[in-house]
Amino acid sequence: MAADSVGAFTALRYRNYRLMWFGQVGHSATLWMDQVARAVLILELTDSALMLSLVIATRLVPILLFGLIAGAVADRYDRKKILMSTQWVTLSTHGFLAIACLTGIIEVWMVLSTAFVAGTAMAFNQPVRQSLIPLLVPKEILLNAIALNSTALSFMRSGGGGIAGLLLAVVSVGGVYTLTACVYGLVVLMTALMQVPKARPRAKDSSIFGDLGEGFAYIAGNRTLLMVTALALILFVFGFPY
Repeated sequence: MAADSVGAFTALRYRNYRLMWFGQVGHSATLWMDQVARAVLILELTDSALMLSLVIATRLVPILLFGLIAGAVADRYDRKKILMSTQWVTLSTHGFLAIACLTGIIEVWMVLSTAFVAGTAMAFNQPVRQSLIPLLVPKEILLNAIALNSTALSFMRSGGGGIAGLLLAVVSVGGVYTLTACVYGLVVLMTALMQVPKARPRAKDSSIFGDLGEGFAYIAGNRTLLMVTALALILFVFGFPY
């Protein structure tokens, strides 16, 4: 396919990418719905701005801890299996919170612990999902596929939160988590239906931490890349509204 014939939605013509993309939309929507619902839930339980900040930080800590490792893991192991595992974990957290809220047994420690578990799953989910894209579409439309994936993320950043806000006006937090669990069940189903070609096996002559060391060394040796990475890290750590 010629580069000039690539339309805005060309990548969606490919079944496996289409399944992954709709899964990304569902994943992103529930991610931001959870962000809003979890904030409301912790405020209902504690009426504390400090606890609200703690919950958000608890969710972000695993991304800082495991985000780099996740990329190395994605290079070495079956990406679809890793993605399915993270999604089952996320679905479990939504289902647990729905049940806990609806039955009235919800406690602060449950909100914090599920935030950490969900954050850990998210740390592995996105790097693995991104690494799947080149396996699902031809090389000539890879940029289009990446752009569509980024669009889904950006749109649902505001859309998911807005949906949660509207729902909270008419249903309880437990009701919101019931819906997110149902939506995420569809996300898991779409991932299960994907047929992912086998990636070229990675030579395991070095450890995961050895690979990380090589990556850090490369970044340190490239001044431009080092500055971009540092700015991104500063924004992520200090620019997020705790």
